[in-house]
Amino acid sequence: MLAFVQRSMGIAVAVCVLCCALLLAKPPNPLPTLTKVSQICALSTEQAAQRFPVRVKATVIFFDAPHWMMMIQEQGRGIYVAGPYPTIELHDGDVVEVVGYSEAGDYSPMIQSESIRRIAAGSMPAPATPTIDDQWEARRENIWVKLRARLLGIRVNARLRPDQVATATILTLGLGGYRVRALIQQNPPAGIEHLIGSMVQVLGVNGTLSNLQHQFLGPVLFVKDFSDIHPDGNLADSVDHTVTPIRDLLSYRPGITPTGLSRIQGAVTIADPMLGFYLQDSGRAIAIRGDIPNGLQPGDGLEALGYPSANLSGAFLSDVTVKRIPAPLIVKAKNVPAADVLRGNFEAALIKVNGRLAEWNRVGSFDRFTLHSGNTIFKAEMRVQPGDKSNWKVGSELELTGVCQLEYDALGDRPAGFRMLLRTPADIVVLQPAPWQSNFPWRASLGAAAVLLLVAITWAGSLRQRVRAQTAQLRQAKDRAEAASKAKSDFLSNMSHEIRTPLNGVIGMTGLLLGEDLPDHQREWAETARVSGEALLALIDDILDLGKIEAGKLRFEGIPFKLRVTVAESVMLMRLRAREKGLALIIDYPEDLPEWLVGDPTRLRQILLNFISNAVKFTLEGSIRVGVRVTLQPDGTALFRFFVADTGPGISPDAQVRLFSKFEQADSSTTRKHGGSGLGLAISRQLAELMGGKAGVESELGRGSTFWTEIPFALCDPPGAVFQRPQALTVITQNTEMRRVLLVEDNPVNQRLARHYLEKLGCDVELAENGKEAVTLCTNRSYQAVLMDCQMPEMDGFTATALIRQNEAGATRVPIIALTANAMEGDRERCLACGMDDYLAKPLKSADLARALDRWIGTIERPSVTVMNADLTT
Repeated sequence: MLAFVQRSMGIAVAVCVLCCALLLAKPPNPLPTLTKVSQICALSTEQAAQRFPVRVKATVIFFDAPHWMMMIQEQGRGIYVAGPYPTIELHDGDVVEVVGYSEAGDYSPMIQSESIRRIAAGSMPAPATPTIDDQWEARRENIWVKLRARLLGIRVNARLRPDQVATATILTLGLGGYRVRALIQQNPPAGIEHLIGSMVQVLGVNGTLSNLQHQFLGPVLFVKDFSDIHPDGNLADSVDHTVTPIRDLLSYRPGITPTGLSRIQGAVTIADPMLGFYLQDSGRAIAIRGDIPNGLQPGDGLEALGYPSANLSGAFLSDVTVKRIPAPLIVKAKNVPAADVLRGNFEAALIKVNGRLAEWNRVGSFDRFTLHSGNTIFKAEMRVQPGDKSNWKVGSELELTGVCQLEYDALGDRPAGFRMLLRTPADIVVLQPAPWQSNFPWRASLGAAAVLLLVAITWAGSLRQRVRAQTAQLRQAKDRAEAASKAKSDFLSNMSHEIRTPLNGVIGMTGLLLGEDLPDHQREWAETARVSGEALLALIDDILDLGKIEAGKLRFEGIPFKLRVTVAESVMLMRLRAREKGLALIIDYPEDLPEWLVGDPTRLRQILLNFISNAVKFTLEGSIRVGVRVTLQPDGTALFRFFVADTGPGISPDAQVRLFSKFEQADSSTTRKHGGSGLGLAISRQLAELMGGKAGVESELGRGSTFWTEIPFALCDPPGAVFQRPQALTVITQNTEMRRVLLVEDNPVNQRLARHYLEKLGCDVELAENGKEAVTLCTNRSYQAVLMDCQMPEMDGFTATALIRQNEAGATRVPIIALTANAMEGDRERCLACGMDDYLAKPLKSADLARALDRWIGTIERPSVTVMNADLTT
């Protein structure tokens, strides 16, 4: 009997253990396991984010656990592996087995590891030798490479991106006319600076630099150790390098590279962190891009070794090392008429110019001057110390001594003005006082003022009665205008809803159709319908923006953003259209521009996209140049000038006058070649004005057009966000029967579209055709989420949401997501205020819906995704 009881208890324990194991076992992953690095690299960003199981064997080509860096390579393809990393010591060349799952990564797919096992010691693969096109287009990412390049500079304790915390040594390499950054997590050894200017061979792993939006910014080379850098050929002769006159920099000289390492000598004309750093020899002057040595004074002798470059404003020397020398000459300022300065021969030179003072004011720590000499108007600025007192009289004739800085027109091919950089008050000499400071008839003037005062008092009494009557009339007119404005806003809101509702069906259903296996001619028809629908949506958005602007309801953000990224994003969005027309799309972005600004990057991008889109539309051949210029202000702000110059047909003066008006184009006839609503430029000008700037156009028939905008922005330091590699996410797996979603929608087409999206995302969908049905269903059943339309018969979504929240009475709160065609200013806020948790605007996109559901109910199971790759195993 005892033995039977023991056997029964043993069987019961075994059954319990088996049941627990079954309950705790992970559900099978419907996705195929990827066993090749090439299979993972072939995934799109969306596919990689679905977490394909991964089990690959490959060679370690880079391992640096303290800095979360590991790359592996297999058969010429490489990939980044995110931690956790094993505690065992790994060496480059080891063969390892990595088990984990795919992730989207910073730029391309990566592996999120769950375990890493060392299989055997091995050897590094033969390094590849990618071309500069491979580097710049990220075609050979995460592989072991050898680059032959010129070492241009070394920066210690630097960051590749402002949001990174860890610092390193960054090398600047010249490769095929481009500059590539190499990162080494070490301090440089002594004597490495002697390689500057020399050709070197560098071994490392080819990588990419991306922004926080996972967009490609450029190539970067990850180097393990300084021993992977070897001289290739003769070292640059940095000691006995011939001194080059500044006049000869960048000029043609037989057998000499104009942009090669150059040595210059000269006298310092100005060395101020806020005004600039300039050297001048007996012939010309040049701007220096680099740190200013402590204690430099005008007249000090200096020798500079660096790489000459030039932009439209003139030449400059960058990646510079300097040393003091005895003053080679005494630089004397040359007297130059103001009109002659605009010929462009005195850029960066120390000159003297006479002019009459038209305006003077102090802004922060700077005195700002505006002067005119004949028909020429020019500006000057001088840095002052706190407490300094100035009393420059408007109208005085002044002689200014300073460094000349030319200002160019929008095309950048001719000087439009200049400014003088003054060093001390001694650089200003008063040649003639203001005329009003001499004999002035004070008594006669005071008598005349008294008579005018009596007349004004008498006149004011008679005007008071008229003002009161007119005020009453204006108040009535104001009330009528406000009523008309509200009626127009209501009309726009209703029309937006009525148009977006069927448009959601048009774009959504066309997208579903394009997902099917269609013949080529039917796919072309469907694609044309989708593009036409999106064009109509863009027109609706323009009209809504115009309505918001005119109603005074458009809101602007004031957030930190990186200017270079915003400009690059605007160009990248139009690059494909330009390439289809055979147009060169060029970014003219000087390296010395401030990087981080405070403002609204979305609205700036909207202005640039309107300008670039117009240029691509009307330009048949040639190029389009997108440029940025800046005028810094001492109070921490700067005036930025953005321009888009094309080689199109040009615009007549008559057409330019009406070009920025609403619903106007240069050719408004019914037979014009190009479509468009004529709203883009009008919205761009109004956006620029609301941001404190202005916009305009410069054009001549047959010589192209330049659209420009000037907008002030505040400067700021880079945000201090910590940069980390993506880590594994912890997700609570939901039971299938709990993924019940209620769709509240009255439109039959939108019902079918939303149901299709939800079912593809693994949801069990129930339908309610109005708010009243939704309240009844939510009272009697439980749902994991509710998608709520706002405008419905019998009961709208706002009332239904309020009743659902009231019936919950402290019970489990069901997430309610607004799914509405209301897209005017304040619609999102109204949805959230009535008790909804999220907001999706129509036309609905499947990706937006998936993100919203993931946010509120966790990661949901998706059906298997077929990946077009013959190497995949199922």
